[in-house]
Parts: sequence; structure tokens; C-alpha cells
Amino acid sequence: MHKKFKDITYEIFYWFLRGIVCFFLNVFYRLTIINKPELDEKKPALFVPNHVTYLDALLIMSLTKRKVRFIVDKRIYNIFALKPFLKTLKVIPISGKDNPKEIARSLKKIKQALKEGDIVVFFAEGEVTRTGNTLGFKRGFEHVVKNSSIPVYPIYLHGIWGSLFSFSPKKTFFKKPKTFKQKINIVFGDIMLHPVTAFDLRCKMLELGAQAMEYRLKRKRTLSEEMFRKAKRKPFKFSMGDSNGKKMNRAQTFIGAYVLSLKLKPLLLGQKYVGIMLPCSIAGALATIALAILDKVSVNLNYTSTDAIIKECMDISDVKITICSRKFLDKINKEIPGKVVLLEDIVTNIFFKDKLFASFIFYFLPASIAEKIIFGKKKRDINEEMAIIFTSGSTGFPKGVMLTHKNILAECQGLYRIINSEEHILMGILPFFHSFGYTTTIWLPMIKGMKVVFHSNPLDAKVIGKTIKNFAVTLLLATPSFLNMYVQRCEKEDMKSLWLIVTGAEKLNKKVADTCEKKFGIIAMEGYGCSEVSPVVSFSIPDFKNKHIHQKAHKKGKIGMTIPGVAISIRDVETGKILGVGKNGLLYVKGPTVMKGYLKRPDLTEEVIKDGWYCTKDIANLDQDGFLEITDRISRFSKIGGEMVPHICIEDKIHEIINADTQGCIVTAVSDMKKGEKIVVLYTIDIDPVYIVHKLMEKNIPNLWIPLAENFYKIEQIPVLGTGKIDLVQVKKIACELSGVVSNI
Repeated sequence: MHKKFKDITYEIFYWFLRGIVCFFLNVFYRLTIINKPELDEKKPALFVPNHVTYLDALLIMSLTKRKVRFIVDKRIYNIFALKPFLKTLKVIPISGKDNPKEIARSLKKIKQALKEGDIVVFFAEGEVTRTGNTLGFKRGFEHVVKNSSIPVYPIYLHGIWGSLFSFSPKKTFFKKPKTFKQKINIVFGDIMLHPVTAFDLRCKMLELGAQAMEYRLKRKRTLSEEMFRKAKRKPFKFSMGDSNGKKMNRAQTFIGAYVLSLKLKPLLLGQKYVGIMLPCSIAGALATIALAILDKVSVNLNYTSTDAIIKECMDISDVKITICSRKFLDKINKEIPGKVVLLEDIVTNIFFKDKLFASFIFYFLPASIAEKIIFGKKKRDINEEMAIIFTSGSTGFPKGVMLTHKNILAECQGLYRIINSEEHILMGILPFFHSFGYTTTIWLPMIKGMKVVFHSNPLDAKVIGKTIKNFAVTLLLATPSFLNMYVQRCEKEDMKSLWLIVTGAEKLNKKVADTCEKKFGIIAMEGYGCSEVSPVVSFSIPDFKNKHIHQKAHKKGKIGMTIPGVAISIRDVETGKILGVGKNGLLYVKGPTVMKGYLKRPDLTEEVIKDGWYCTKDIANLDQDGFLEITDRISRFSKIGGEMVPHICIEDKIHEIINADTQGCIVTAVSDMKKGEKIVVLYTIDIDPVYIVHKLMEKNIPNLWIPLAENFYKIEQIPVLGTGKIDLVQVKKIACELSGVVSNI
């Protein structure tokens, strides 16, 4: 009788609660369910969603008319006010801190619920994300489905981060909601059956996240339109500044770019692709935004390249007109083919009436009318190109990467979800011809409401240090070589305001990272990306810690977790088979950040993009918690005696031996009559090759990897590209010359 009463109470309470939940969700949210499956009325199923908010369980409850049972962390279950309700709902409590017997008891209850034909919801992350990342999946659910035919449904909840019930920004409940009727997309993945691992399931979840981001972006405007809306909402918030002390609010920034676009419009008639050769500065940012307003494709030219390469890039992209400044042209001493539009000449033709006209449209007209005047009546497509970024050329001639509005919107959405606050101030030092600089220092602040402070020369360590101090900068994105300069020349007081330092483009030297932490008290972290994916794939941020919870968001030696909206896959170099935890293989990337393709090179595009997956040609592995590690690059291997020999691994071992805090050597290979190739080491510091070879033999690495002492050559400096990356083509040429081998480059 008692059991019957409990069952009736459960039924009444469950359906009453579900009714309230559905009403609440319809009033306050806009819910879209993608790929919703047809569920058998009586068969069991295991739902495994990502865990973003405290509302997730209620969201899942609303998805099906069948009753669902939840697995809840014991800390939540034991909250005095909640326990009676959770008990009535037949919630199954569990905790990773329990002893093995208690965990086994909880898992047995879950198995029993499934045996009875229930739908069970298992949050495999174990807790709500505090960082915005999809956390590593606990392996408990593997025991639940082991040796069974229970279908596992991965479910991705997207769009609820930032709501009252999430930890964005860094607290729940006591904050103002960002929007009314927030859009939530819920994506169901295909059924997964035993054997399925936590690692496999998390990888599938990342794919669903990429799919959810793709779906969400369908309703988005182009970048300049998004920027206009952001500026319109809070026009007087600080937007951008520079090392000279200049400051502009959001309204001034957009109006400045709009006025510039009006003056550029008659000069750019009939031009789709327009070159920009300007440093990292307010002027450079405004010119880029002006071209976006005009719906032109900006081609950011690398002013550190040779004249021949610049001309070739312009020819490939049909650039006839380039925007530059007289002052900057004199400084870099470049001859630019075609017509050059100088910013100084445009500024002299901007009058008070032009500013008044633009200000009237921005401040006094409704957004819908102002948009039609500024952007035209024709609806713009976010799938169209908006920028051509040429690759660094570190392994060959630069290729033109076509990035669309959607690519950069997705990138900014993913990055912002983990950076997680409009209050951040970014130090803009990376050049705009660098995809990292272009996306993160122009469009991320402009469309997500953050602030940016520019300085044109990343080598001016003292000036950059003072600028960080004066503007209380919180985010510094740099290359390892730039960071090394700042560590050497900046004072601790200069870097006091920084919350995050992330490096990219090259591997971060351990000694530089340790010195940075010791001097500034900040852990220098690593991110990873490439121009073809807009560019960030993974990113590190500080861990979340409180009395009860520690969520890892970075690991030393790793390059972070993938940003939301990006999926990755590690595959065998030879067979293409997807690899498991910790296995080294080729890194593939999927999601709306993947480029449209290489400009005028469909052959190269088809070579690297298959079924939406982009092959990075980097060798990587992924650990159980979802942290990525790059171990080498396919172009940085040699085939010697039939074995693949990794150059970066040899470099790392040599740097360990000499305790280097900078790139003291570079490893490459030249052709060899006997073994096909031989390893060559170019070095810039005083070392004894015989001693190095002897020490390498003690490092327990294969003899085939160890270069001969006679193949070490001292050079004045390692050739570097303008992006900060090592020029591997030039390195190989130098090695061939010094070895007396004919170069085939």
C-alpha cells in the first residue's frame, strides 16, 4: 500500500512539475529541437547531455512525454530544501568522492532503472561547467551500458550559457539576464551502442556542439551589422584606444568607420577585393570595419614579406587598390603595385557635415531604418567571403584563405563563451595580416563588446608594458618570442592587471613560461590554431576553484581545450582510422570556423577538406579530460631508413640539454644518397655538437633520430616570418647550402 501511494505521489508530482517547466520554458525561452528521435514507449534509453546550467535537467524533462529519471550529484541532492522534491522524483544520487562500494551501489540503481525500461539522464561531466568548456567525461556511464544493448543518446544543449542558471559571468542567479526569450538549441546525436567509451562520447558531443553553432548562426547578421547593433545598445562604453592615450567609445568607433566608408565608396567602385597594408592600430581597425560596411573583401597584406610575394598575393586576389598611410609606407619602404589610397588624403576630405550626417543616422534613427541607410536594402549573406588571410608561408608559398562572416562569427562566439565578460580589455599587438590578430583584436571586441588597446610594434616591450598598466589591460595574446621580450624588459607592476596571457604560433618554451610566472605571478598559457579555421582551435584559461570544486581549464605542456563550436578528431596518419585517448595522429577540425577554401585553388581545398573535416597536418593527441597536445607537424618529419623521424622532438631534447629560454636551434633535413634524408641542426648559440650528440644518446631516443656532429651548423639567426613563425622554407635552403646539397625548393 505504501509503495502504491509513493508511485501515485510520484506520478502526480512529476506531471505537475513537467507542466510548470513547459510553461516556464515557453514564456522565457525559445526552444528548438534538432534531430529529435522517435522513442519507443517502453524501451530504456540513456540520455547523456552536456552540463551547462542548473536548468539542464528541466530542459531534458520537457523533451519527451515519457518520464525520465535523473542522476544528481550528492551535494545537490543533500540540500535540505531540495531533498524532499528530488526524493519524490526518484532521483539517483551519486558522487565521485564516494568510496568504491557506494559508487557501485549507485551504479547498480542506475542499471536497475534502465532494466525497468526507464529513460535515465546521465550528466557525464559530473558537474555544471564553470568555464564554458565541455569538461572531461567521467567513465561511470561505461559501467552502466557495459555488455548491454541500451541505446545511448548524446544531447548537446546550446545557447543557455549566459542565462540566470549558468556560471556566466562567474556567478548564478544574482545577475541581470542578457535577453528575454533566449534562444536555446538542443541537438540529438545518433544512437551510440556498447562498446562506447567516455572519450568517444565526448568527441561526439563536440561534433554536436559544432552542429549547434552552425544552426545558431543561421539567424546572425554580418560582422559589421552585428557591430552596429552592439554599438547602438551601449554607445558610450569604451571601445578602443592606443598606446598614445587615444580613447574611443563604441559610437565613435562605428561612426568613424562609417564616415570612412562613405569617403572610400566612390574610390572602390567595381572592386570586390581591396588590399589593406596598415599596422595594428585604430586607423587599421577602422579601415577594416569600413570595408566590411561597404561589403568589400579585405585582403590584409603582409608588409614584412618581400615585394615579389606581396605582388603575387595581390595578383592572386585581384587587388587593384590598396589602403595604406603615407607615414607607414615611408617607414616600411615598400613599393605597392596598383593604386594606393592614402588615409591621410581621405582624412583631409572629412568635414564636419560628414560627421554630423553619420552621427544623426546613428543616434537618432531607429536601428532598422539606420541599417537600411548604412548597409543598403539588400540582405547580406554571412556565408560570403569577408576577408582573405594569406598563410604564413612557413612551409611554402602563402595561400589565400577565404574566411566568411560565418567563420569569424563562430570563432568570436566560441572564444567569448570562455573569456566570458565584456569588461575584459585586450592588448592589440598582433598584425592584422595574421589571422589571430585579425579575428581577436578587431572583430572579437567589436561584436562582443569587449575593449581593445592597440600598439603598432609588438617589439616595443617597454611601451607595451606601460600601455598595459595605463589601460589596466586584462588579456594579452602574443607569440612566445614576443612574450620572452616582455618577460625580460617589462616590470611586474606593468603586468599587474593581467588576468590571462595566451601564446600561439609556436610552442611556448618552458623556461619562458616559468620565468613569466615567477616574475609576474601569471601562468602563461598556450592556445592553438591556424588561418584555415579562423584561427583558434583550442584555448587555455585559468582553472575554476572554490571550496568544493576545481575545474581544470589548462594544463602545462598542453594547448588547451577546444573552444565551443569546434570539433576535433585524431586519426591514424596511414589509415585514417579515428584514434583513442593519448594516441598520436593527424589532427582534423570540423565546425563553422572552417574556411570556405583557398582562393582560386580548389585542388588544394579538396586536398585538405573532406566531409567538412579540415586536415591541419599537425600531429596531436587528446587526453581523457579533453586537453590537446601538438607533438609535431607532418611537414617536420623525415623519412630515414623507412622510419618517421620527428624534428620538433629532437629540437626539444637539444633545448633541454642546453637549458635554452629561446629558440637556440632549428632541426631540418636534407636529401641523403644512402638513407633518403639526413638530419641537420642549425644553431645560433655557442654549443659543442659532439657534447650534444653524446647527451642525446643518453636521452633514450632512437639512434636514427640522433644527428651526426658534422651535421651541426652555426648561423647568425634563425629566419623568422612577420607572423613570428619560423621560416621553414628558408631554414631548409640554408641547410642545403651549408651541407653542399642541391636544394629542390
